[in-house]
Amino acid sequence: MFNSNDSKPTELQLLKSDLIFPEIKILLDSEDVYNNLINNKTMQDSESPDIIITKDNKCIGLEVFEFSSYLDKKNVGDTVRLQESKIKKVALEKHQMKGSNYFFEHVTTNNSLDNYEKNFIKIFEKHYSKVGDYLLNMQKFMATNKCKKSCKQIYFLIKDVSNGGNTINNNGKTISFYPLMSKKIIEYLINKQNVKALIFEYKNVYNVPCFLFFKNTQKNLKEIKAKNKIYFGIQLNNNDFNKIISFF
Repeated sequence: MFNSNDSKPTELQLLKSDLIFPEIKILLDSEDVYNNLINNKTMQDSESPDIIITKDNKCIGLEVFEFSSYLDKKNVGDTVRLQESKIKKVALEKHQMKGSNYFFEHVTTNNSLDNYEKNFIKIFEKHYSKVGDYLLNMQKFMATNKCKKSCKQIYFLIKDVSNGGNTINNNGKTISFYPLMSKKIIEYLINKQNVKALIFEYKNVYNVPCFLFFKNTQKNLKEIKAKNKIYFGIQLNNNDFNKIISFF
């Protein structure tokens, strides 16, 4: 297990030879992560799941989706993204009318632990309900490409796209927040074993991309629940930000 979610490991090793993660593992720097992905498997673009990986006797379906800690309104979506879109529109209008090449606006967010948990569970459930379809599509892919693999598995890559990521204060220290620091999310995942591994992408306190790999078993979930209980219920820090748009 790792001791800190902000320290960079001395060895950047993404995948075990059999594409199974026996423990929680964290890596920083998305370039290193994707370079390791390319070096460790044969990857094909796909639809439902997004990516199909073949390695040894396994065929891995990787489904990728996003969520944020912002309020997500029905028929509107992420309210902060909507706010950013309006700012871009106003900036473009001012640029065209006044010739201004620089536009600044402060974005007030509504990030919260409640939004974070609700959005995660909502989008996870949407994709989890399609696992059967993903496996069927993978079977068709294997047949079409004469791919003889004895094991088919689904992995989820889940990206926190909240601006700058999310943080909490714990014992006077600001630390980055990821889904397995939420009791509600851990308890939700307990009965979601048809997805064999979860890959969480989020930002650390230095705004550097982090990837956390988790073998999705009930045993591991119970262990991380005991380990991370010190974080349960701590509210997310406010993450208002400044939006700067430049025209050249």
